[in-house]
Order: sequence, then structure tokens, then C-alpha cells
Amino acid sequence: MPGNPDGAVTFILLSYARPQNIQRIIDAIMKAESCDRIILSNNNPHIDILKYIDPAPEVLEVIQQREKWEPVKRFVIARECESEFFVCIDDDLFLTSRQIDLLVEQLRADPSVAHGICGERVQLVGKRYKLNLGITNFSGEVDVINRAYAFTRHHVQQFFELMEYLGVQDPRQLGRGDDILLSFSGAGRPRCHDLGPLEGCPTSDQEGIALWREKGFFEQRVKKFGKLSRL
Repeated sequence: MPGNPDGAVTFILLSYARPQNIQRIIDAIMKAESCDRIILSNNNPHIDILKYIDPAPEVLEVIQQREKWEPVKRFVIARECESEFFVCIDDDLFLTSRQIDLLVEQLRADPSVAHGICGERVQLVGKRYKLNLGITNFSGEVDVINRAYAFTRHHVQQFFELMEYLGVQDPRQLGRGDDILLSFSGAGRPRCHDLGPLEGCPTSDQEGIALWREKGFFEQRVKKFGKLSRL
């Protein structure tokens, strides 16, 4: 894929089960001052994403995948880009243009770690992990960031090194937890930022659409977190 000048921000969006949300997210990114390039990957080949968006803007590149992909695809795409900075926004979150620019500002101010707007803490209690999920409207360190992600090319490189450490050669076999690998890819814990009220899609917790409602979702994640935390 062609690259961007140093310092430019590439936005990577994924569409799977909420194609109706994508245009609104694209519109907000387009109005953000930090917008340089948008890559939209349709990870569900059974849906024609072009029926839901206006593909006209020159900064927008649409990729129609021929087979289903998990969220890890955003990092596969980022690895093929020459951009220095990346932002990914889940398809159930509607950030404003201003919130997007503020998130990018945080990344530029401290590119040593990944940045986000929602997170979780993971605490080992005895021999089991206790999860504190859905931390929002908070500024500070968390263990894992969710829903929106601002990161650098270096973090992408570290991401795939961590995946190799987990014994995963093919990204398709990673399973749930790409946000966990990203969160471990920096020089320290990722940072969560209070950017004001957040608007989410009503389907964000709907069974059959929301990934976190899948059976075994948290078990997969805890296993990855435990192994990476021992590094």
C-alpha cells in the first residue's frame, strides 16, 4: 500500500456487522484536522459495503475482503502502510471530530504508548484474574484500551512480535484479544483519556452482533493477558 509522509495519520476502520454506522464515522474523521487518509476494510464479504457509504472522497480507500476477517485485520493493514501514526475506531463508537483530534494530540504528545478513550483493568486475585471493564471518562493508565486506538508504527511492529511470542504465526489464528496485544506493545501501560461524553451504538452489547457477548470471549482474553504479563 502507498505510504504517507512522516507524521501523517492513517485511520483504519473495519466493517463487519454494523455497515449502517460506517458513513457516520467516516464523516466525523473527514472533518477532523488530523485526517490524512482513511482505509476501510469490509471484513464481511457477505455484505456489500459500497451500498452503505459514499466512496468518493480521495482520502478514502475501500478494501472488500474476499473472506471473513477478525479485528486483527486492522494491524495487518497497518503493517503494510508507511504511516507513522494510526487511529482505529470500532464500528459501534461515534466520536466527534474534535474528540478524534484530541486523541491524536495525546498520541503525538507521548508516542511511547498506545492511547484510547475506554479501557479495562486486570488484577490477579489469588490465582484468578479480576476484570474491571468499561472504564470511560477517565484520564490515566489502564491495562487494556478498547473501542478506539491511537498508536504508532513501532507499536505495530511490537504487536506482531508479541503475537509470535504467543505462538501465533497466522493472524487469523489470534482469536479475541488484538487490543490486548496493542496494549502491551508500548514502553508502558496504555493511557486512557477523558474526551467528554461518548456516544455508542445501541448494538454495542447486543448478542449476535457484539463480539464480547460470544461464548469464551473473556476466557480467551484472560489467557493472552496472563501470558503477556509474565514477559
